[in-house]
Amino acid sequence: NYHRRQLGTRVIGITGTNGKTTTKELISSVLCQAHNVLYTLGNLNNHIGVPTTLLRLKPEHDLAVIEMGANHQGEIKFLCEIAEPDYGIITNVGKAHLEGFGSFEGVIKTKGELYDFLRKKGNSTIFIHHDNPYLMNIAKGLNLISYGSGEDLYVNGCITGNSPYLALEWKAEKNGEIHRIRTQLIGEYNFPNALAAITIGRFFGVEDRKIDEALAGYTPQNNRSQLKETADNTLIIDAYNANPTSMAAALQNFRNMTVSHKMLILGDMRELGTESLNEHQKIVDYIKESDFEKVWLVGEQFASVCHSFKTYANVQEVIKELETNKPKGYTILIKGSNYLEALSSAEYVVFDKTGTLTQGVFEVVGIHHAAMEERKLLEYAALAESASSHPISKSLQKAYGKELDRSRVTEVQEISGHGVLAKVDGISVAAGNDKLMARLGIAAVPCHQVGTVIHLAVDGAYAGHILIADVVKPTAKAAMEALRGAGVEKTV
Repeated sequence: NYHRRQLGTRVIGITGTNGKTTTKELISSVLCQAHNVLYTLGNLNNHIGVPTTLLRLKPEHDLAVIEMGANHQGEIKFLCEIAEPDYGIITNVGKAHLEGFGSFEGVIKTKGELYDFLRKKGNSTIFIHHDNPYLMNIAKGLNLISYGSGEDLYVNGCITGNSPYLALEWKAEKNGEIHRIRTQLIGEYNFPNALAAITIGRFFGVEDRKIDEALAGYTPQNNRSQLKETADNTLIIDAYNANPTSMAAALQNFRNMTVSHKMLILGDMRELGTESLNEHQKIVDYIKESDFEKVWLVGEQFASVCHSFKTYANVQEVIKELETNKPKGYTILIKGSNYLEALSSAEYVVFDKTGTLTQGVFEVVGIHHAAMEERKLLEYAALAESASSHPISKSLQKAYGKELDRSRVTEVQEISGHGVLAKVDGISVAAGNDKLMARLGIAAVPCHQVGTVIHLAVDGAYAGHILIADVVKPTAKAAMEALRGAGVEKTV
């Protein structure tokens, strides 16, 4: 809090039941087009993550986007007192963590603590989804910058496509120019999240064209609304978390999609307290009214309500079923609390020390250099990526083979979903994918391979790229089999 006050950076606080991490990522991607932005990494949104994020603030940051989460009343109030936001956005309110909040009304009250803080601060501005009556009812006494379907709103728009990616139109107020965006997001429920990013981008002076480019270029990560093609099926992965509101939205979106052979793999919704069985029954009743070809339900809560669908006690049972009865030719929605993450990966999964789920172990397998010596190229890439929590940074350091002097790295800026900008020994370095290079106006060498490609630009010129394979070693396979046989659910 002291550090935040000393720097005086403008802070946007964000909370909500569903979509706050995705919305934070979209907002940050848009704002980075015109500002030096600090934003919460991943979902570090609690009493440890918020101050940790604020301590990363530097004088060169002119905006900060701080995500705040809660599962008990009073927690958003506490986090607001640490972050002291100047602006606020609540994505939505829904039935989640009812065990901690006590009721849906408790959810509304807790999320509304962000509005309460800003109202007490005086003359404060919030960005609000005008179509959400729960939010509008608690927003009295604040300056509202509204987005939604109404033509007279600051930003308004509509959904134009959803098979499988969200496409939308938007314009500013009543007579603004119509913009059309095809995103890489799955789900109609991401539409208000995209409108929120557009609204905040325009409010802080980002050009409309750059807003469109940022949203079209954003790629979701960490099992949040991702599409994955396998050899046998198409997976829609929304396995990070689940509650009645997000589950219903995902099912409605999946039902509306124009794809054939739909299948569900759904996991229990957690922390619902005394409402748990009732909420699981509502989900099952909705499924009964739909036309999904196959339904697999995982967990004791789904097994305890009334239905005739196939049920599994845990993820291990599902994995065993897949070994002998693997579906083929289906579009499969995987939705559940984060213990279902394993089902969205390949044959074997590994959690690395940062908590990131990967399909295996990242290894550098090739270096292609242009105007720079190979060893130097790897050194710059390893140093630039060293500030990142992604396991790829570890693979670069391992390939470099020497201790990195991180004091050589300054002005680090992570570009959400694309890479890192930094200065190494005072020289500008960009390390990331081809979209990052395109954003910087640098022509990257086209590269196609299974795995990851890190392109590198040094001092504004393309330097080369590094190929990183995503593999699982035989020893890891043996370890995973032994652990699964012992009934271990999560493996680190």
